[in-house]
Amino acid sequence: MPIHANAPLTPEGRRRLVMFIECGASLRAAARRFEVSPATAHRWWHRWRGADERARRSGACLCDRSSRPYRSPRRLCADEEAPILEARAQTNLGPGRLAHICRRHRSTIWKVLARHGMSRLRSEPRPAARRYEWSRPGALIHLDTAKLARFRTPGHRTRGRIAGAHDNDGMGYSVIHVAVDDHSRYA
Repeated sequence: MPIHANAPLTPEGRRRLVMFIECGASLRAAARRFEVSPATAHRWWHRWRGADERARRSGACLCDRSSRPYRSPRRLCADEEAPILEARAQTNLGPGRLAHICRRHRSTIWKVLARHGMSRLRSEPRPAARRYEWSRPGALIHLDTAKLARFRTPGHRTRGRIAGAHDNDGMGYSVIHVAVDDHSRYA
Protein backbone atom coordinates (compact mmCIF):
# COMPACT_ATOMS: atom_id res chain seq x y z
CA MET A 1 0.00 0.00 0.00
CA PRO A 2 1.49 3.41 -0.87
CA ILE A 3 2.61 5.63 1.99
CA HIS A 4 0.57 8.78 2.60
CA ALA A 5 2.41 11.89 1.39
CA ASN A 6 2.31 13.53 4.84
CA ALA A 7 3.18 10.40 6.85
CA PRO A 8 6.00 11.16 9.29
CA LEU A 9 7.12 7.53 9.41
CA THR A 10 7.64 4.87 6.76
CA PRO A 11 7.18 1.20 7.76
CA GLU A 12 10.95 1.02 8.36
CA GLY A 13 10.80 4.14 10.57
CA ARG A 14 7.89 2.59 12.48
CA ARG A 15 9.97 -0.55 13.05
CA ARG A 16 12.86 1.55 14.40
CA LEU A 17 10.44 3.42 16.69
CA VAL A 18 9.06 0.14 18.06
CA MET A 19 12.55 -1.30 18.57
CA PHE A 20 13.58 1.87 20.40
CA ILE A 21 10.61 1.46 22.77
CA GLU A 22 11.34 -2.29 23.16
CA CYS A 23 14.88 -1.41 24.26
CA GLY A 24 13.45 0.42 27.27
CA ALA A 25 12.73 3.96 26.13
CA SER A 26 9.52 5.64 27.20
CA LEU A 27 6.80 6.47 24.68
CA ARG A 28 7.41 10.19 25.12
CA ALA A 29 11.17 9.85 24.60
CA ALA A 30 10.63 7.71 21.48
CA ALA A 31 8.07 10.19 20.14
CA ARG A 32 10.47 13.07 20.72
CA ARG A 33 13.36 11.26 19.02
CA PHE A 34 11.33 10.24 15.93
CA GLU A 35 9.51 13.61 15.81
CA VAL A 36 5.97 12.26 16.13
CA SER A 37 3.28 12.74 18.73
CA PRO A 38 3.14 10.40 21.75
CA ALA A 39 -0.24 9.17 20.49
CA THR A 40 1.38 8.08 17.21
CA ALA A 41 4.19 6.28 19.05
CA HIS A 42 1.58 4.63 21.28
CA ARG A 43 -0.47 3.47 18.27
CA TRP A 44 2.45 1.78 16.50
CA TRP A 45 3.80 0.20 19.66
CA HIS A 46 0.38 -1.30 20.53
CA ARG A 47 -0.04 -2.59 16.99
CA TRP A 48 3.35 -4.26 17.34
CA ARG A 49 2.47 -5.77 20.71
CA GLY A 50 -0.91 -7.04 19.45
CA ALA A 51 0.50 -8.70 16.34
CA ASP A 52 1.49 -12.35 16.13
CA GLU A 53 5.04 -13.48 15.39
CA ARG A 54 4.38 -13.97 11.68
CA ALA A 55 3.04 -10.40 11.25
CA ARG A 56 6.02 -9.03 13.17
CA ARG A 57 8.53 -10.88 10.97
CA SER A 58 6.88 -9.72 7.75
CA GLY A 59 6.29 -6.19 9.05
CA ALA A 60 2.61 -6.36 8.05
CA CYS A 61 1.54 -5.02 11.44
CA LEU A 62 3.44 -1.77 10.77
CA CYS A 63 1.88 -1.08 7.35
CA ASP A 64 -1.05 1.26 6.80
CA ARG A 65 -4.47 -0.33 7.04
CA SER A 66 -7.39 0.22 4.71
CA SER A 67 -9.81 2.92 5.80
CA ARG A 68 -12.76 0.80 4.66
CA PRO A 69 -15.02 -0.07 7.60
CA TYR A 70 -15.24 -3.68 8.80
CA ARG A 71 -19.00 -3.63 8.50
CA SER A 72 -21.67 -1.38 6.98
CA PRO A 73 -24.90 -1.99 8.91
CA ARG A 74 -26.99 0.41 6.79
CA ARG A 75 -25.92 -1.09 3.46
CA LEU A 76 -28.77 -2.59 1.45
CA CYS A 77 -28.99 -6.37 1.25
CA ALA A 78 -29.14 -8.21 -2.08
CA ASP A 79 -32.95 -8.45 -1.95
CA GLU A 80 -33.24 -4.67 -1.55
CA GLU A 81 -30.70 -4.00 -4.32
CA ALA A 82 -32.45 -6.26 -6.86
CA PRO A 83 -35.32 -3.84 -7.72
CA ILE A 84 -32.83 -1.01 -8.28
CA LEU A 85 -30.71 -3.11 -10.64
CA GLU A 86 -33.79 -4.41 -12.45
CA ALA A 87 -35.18 -0.89 -12.93
CA ARG A 88 -31.83 0.28 -14.28
CA ALA A 89 -31.65 -2.62 -16.75
CA GLN A 90 -35.20 -2.00 -17.98
CA THR A 91 -35.20 1.80 -18.20
CA ASN A 92 -31.50 2.80 -18.42
CA LEU A 93 -32.37 5.85 -16.28
CA GLY A 94 -29.94 7.60 -13.96
CA PRO A 95 -30.04 7.66 -10.15
CA GLY A 96 -32.10 10.86 -10.01
CA ARG A 97 -34.99 9.37 -11.97
CA LEU A 98 -34.66 5.90 -10.48
CA ALA A 99 -35.11 7.46 -7.03
CA HIS A 100 -38.80 8.09 -7.78
CA ILE A 101 -39.33 4.62 -9.22
CA CYS A 102 -37.54 2.68 -6.46
CA ARG A 103 -38.47 4.95 -3.53
CA ARG A 104 -34.84 5.26 -2.42
CA HIS A 105 -32.56 8.26 -2.18
CA ARG A 106 -30.51 8.88 -5.32
CA SER A 107 -27.17 8.66 -3.47
CA THR A 108 -28.16 5.17 -2.28
CA ILE A 109 -29.12 4.19 -5.81
CA TRP A 110 -25.84 5.53 -7.17
CA LYS A 111 -23.84 3.51 -4.63
CA VAL A 112 -25.72 0.32 -5.55
CA LEU A 113 -25.18 0.93 -9.27
CA ALA A 114 -21.46 1.69 -8.75
CA ARG A 115 -21.01 -1.44 -6.62
CA HIS A 116 -22.43 -3.57 -9.44
CA GLY A 117 -20.58 -1.78 -12.25
CA MET A 118 -23.71 -0.16 -13.67
CA SER A 119 -23.07 3.47 -12.74
CA ARG A 120 -22.18 4.49 -16.29
CA LEU A 121 -24.91 4.54 -18.91
CA ARG A 122 -24.25 2.04 -21.63
CA SER A 123 -25.39 3.55 -24.88
CA GLU A 124 -25.33 1.83 -28.22
CA PRO A 125 -22.96 3.33 -30.76
CA ARG A 126 -24.58 5.93 -32.96
CA PRO A 127 -25.74 4.65 -36.30
CA ALA A 128 -23.91 5.95 -39.32
CA ALA A 129 -25.29 9.25 -40.60
CA ARG A 130 -27.93 8.68 -43.25
CA ARG A 131 -26.92 10.83 -46.18
CA TYR A 132 -29.40 11.71 -48.87
CA GLU A 133 -29.15 13.47 -52.18
CA TRP A 134 -32.02 14.46 -54.40
CA SER A 135 -32.14 13.01 -57.87
CA ARG A 136 -32.11 16.26 -59.88
CA PRO A 137 -30.79 19.83 -59.41
CA GLY A 138 -33.24 22.29 -57.92
CA ALA A 139 -35.47 19.62 -56.36
CA LEU A 140 -34.42 20.63 -52.83
CA ILE A 141 -32.66 23.84 -51.80
CA HIS A 142 -31.33 24.50 -48.30
CA LEU A 143 -31.74 28.15 -47.32
CA ASP A 144 -29.97 29.93 -44.45
CA THR A 145 -29.83 33.56 -43.34
CA ALA A 146 -27.54 35.56 -41.06
CA LYS A 147 -28.28 39.03 -39.63
CA LEU A 148 -25.15 41.18 -39.16
CA ALA A 149 -25.11 44.63 -37.55
CA ARG A 150 -23.63 47.55 -39.51
CA PHE A 151 -21.26 50.09 -37.88
CA ARG A 152 -19.42 53.32 -38.68
CA THR A 153 -16.42 52.70 -36.44
CA PRO A 154 -15.07 49.46 -34.92
CA GLY A 155 -16.32 48.68 -31.40
CA HIS A 156 -14.54 48.75 -28.08
CA ARG A 157 -13.51 45.09 -28.29
CA THR A 158 -11.38 45.63 -31.38
CA ARG A 159 -9.80 48.82 -30.05
CA GLY A 160 -9.36 47.63 -26.45
CA ARG A 161 -11.37 50.45 -24.85
CA ILE A 162 -14.35 50.51 -22.57
CA ALA A 163 -17.64 51.08 -24.32
CA GLY A 164 -18.61 54.73 -24.21
CA ALA A 165 -20.69 56.69 -26.69
CA HIS A 166 -22.91 54.74 -29.04
CA ASP A 167 -21.50 55.88 -32.41
CA ASN A 168 -23.20 53.11 -34.34
CA ASP A 169 -26.81 53.61 -33.21
CA GLY A 170 -29.34 53.56 -36.01
CA MET A 171 -27.03 52.02 -38.63
CA GLY A 172 -29.26 48.97 -39.20
CA TYR A 173 -28.42 45.47 -40.28
CA SER A 174 -27.21 43.56 -43.32
CA VAL A 175 -28.90 40.23 -43.96
CA ILE A 176 -26.97 37.51 -45.77
CA HIS A 177 -28.89 34.74 -47.61
CA VAL A 178 -27.23 31.47 -48.54
CA ALA A 179 -28.89 28.81 -50.71
CA VAL A 180 -27.33 25.38 -51.36
CA ASP A 181 -28.69 22.95 -53.93
CA ASP A 182 -29.05 19.46 -52.47
CA HIS A 183 -28.15 17.57 -55.67
CA SER A 184 -25.08 19.45 -56.85
CA ARG A 185 -24.08 21.12 -53.52
CA TYR A 186 -23.80 24.36 -55.52
CA ALA A 187 -24.05 27.47 -53.30
